[in-house]
Amino acid sequence: MALLPPADSSSLPVILCVDDTPVNLKLFKALLGQEFHLLLAEDGHQALELLGQTTPDLILLDLMMPVLDGFELLRRIRSQEQFATLPVLVVTAMEERRARLASFEQGATDFVSKPFDRLELVIRCRNLVQLHRTTRQLLEVSKALLDRSEQTLQEQRLLHRSVINTIEDLIWHKNTAGIYQGCNPAFARLVGRTPEQVSGLQAADLCAPEPAASLSAAEQQVLETGTTCTIEHWCAFPTGQPVLFETKISPLRDDNLKVTGLIGISRDITGRKQLEGRLTALNEQLEQRVAEEVEKNRIKDSFLLQQDKMASIGQLAAGVAHEINNPMGFIISNLKTLREYIQGLTGYIEAFEQLHCLLPDVEQQRLAALRKQLDVAFITTDITPLLSESLDGADRVKQIVLDLKDFARVDEVDARETDLNQCVRSTVNIVRNELKYVAQLDLLLGEIPMVFCNPQQINQVITNLLVNAAQAIEGHGSITVTTFQEGEQVVLTIADTGKGMPEDVRKRIFEPFFTTKPVGQGTGLGLTISYDMVKKNGGDISVESEPGRGTSFTVRLPVQNREGVNR
Repeated sequence: MALLPPADSSSLPVILCVDDTPVNLKLFKALLGQEFHLLLAEDGHQALELLGQTTPDLILLDLMMPVLDGFELLRRIRSQEQFATLPVLVVTAMEERRARLASFEQGATDFVSKPFDRLELVIRCRNLVQLHRTTRQLLEVSKALLDRSEQTLQEQRLLHRSVINTIEDLIWHKNTAGIYQGCNPAFARLVGRTPEQVSGLQAADLCAPEPAASLSAAEQQVLETGTTCTIEHWCAFPTGQPVLFETKISPLRDDNLKVTGLIGISRDITGRKQLEGRLTALNEQLEQRVAEEVEKNRIKDSFLLQQDKMASIGQLAAGVAHEINNPMGFIISNLKTLREYIQGLTGYIEAFEQLHCLLPDVEQQRLAALRKQLDVAFITTDITPLLSESLDGADRVKQIVLDLKDFARVDEVDARETDLNQCVRSTVNIVRNELKYVAQLDLLLGEIPMVFCNPQQINQVITNLLVNAAQAIEGHGSITVTTFQEGEQVVLTIADTGKGMPEDVRKRIFEPFFTTKPVGQGTGLGLTISYDMVKKNGGDISVESEPGRGTSFTVRLPVQNREGVNR
């Protein structure tokens, strides 16, 4: 039975969960019910019924369902225009690659295999809901802009007609025989007639023979070539003194692009060229300033969005690290206690085996058979290494948690004395999974003094540079991270053996929104934000690159005390 959310739940995002297994629906409700309102459907028909009543922010869709399976339901959803941007997260136990490809072909937004990581599912749902709401807002803004554009176009048409009627330039149009078909009031006033009286006349009827012949020659050229012609000429009409005109004559075409007439604009350029030049220059300056302000606002908004995103990730990372750290504490403690217990039991077994020879032969044989059956010899030799390996693994998890907390540092928003080498180690531990399949990582960390900086920002810079280095490597290569002191600066270099960059790309690498990645695979802000963060911490960042030989980024941070004064 399909369930709609309560009447007072409209303020929360809505997720439609479609799964033919009631246990899975209960699991979704337990995981997501605190921050989302759920619509529950046990088959595709119930899901379509709910979609006919409301539009959710996200659909969680199982593929293997009777009657109407997930693929067909997904196809029907995408066939409806109102659901074109609705995100669909496929959650299925089908064979991953085949199901993933088939789901994406039908229009799925994301894919999670069963069994799934619960926290990952919650995070994916949050991100997809936020993406949908943002997309919907953008579409609403776009529609408003389109409506405004149509209104503006209508206003421009009215303005155009008003300008035509009030403009002092002379506007006219003729047929291919050179006969006037109409003109604006300015032209009619100049020749001492009304627009209606001008229609049906020729240039020779209105002005002296010489300018009339000049105009006729230009008109004939336009008719023969089909291109616009501009001429300057003196013209003296019966009712006025000689005036220098700039006349632009263009062809008029029908829907089949056949030339059906001419349109001309004549402008008095005597004493006005200089004024027009100034006006054009002013317009260009204003347009440039508007473009610059728009670009600045785009960059500012992108920076703020990225900072909010990093703060959210930091809070999440710190919370996860805290939750993992607590159970890891008693796991390690219990393993150590268990090792002590095992040592005692092993000693007891060894002492017992030394004394069992005092037992009767029958009992000795029975104990020997039992010892062989239980493989006591192997267990006593293997259990100690097993405990040692488990303790080593637990210690590694604990170290990763500490590095994660060190990387997040959500409680630190100000600069402090920081060990740059520790920043490198903790960041490497976090992004190692991005690197291990594409590159060998070499850490050459020297003896360096503390630097006064914001460690969270520097961690983000190191993360961006390491991930960019990994993405630049085709096949398998190496990444080398080096730190050393140079005068009053601490230097960090991250060099890769990737494909490198040509000079024109290298010069623009820190520009906002510049990226060499395909559309949809990068924002072009990673290195821009890194550059901004390094500058905010009083440092400098540079890049050297050569196509085919790799890239090296160098970050320099000043050695400073708490007051920000160089040592």
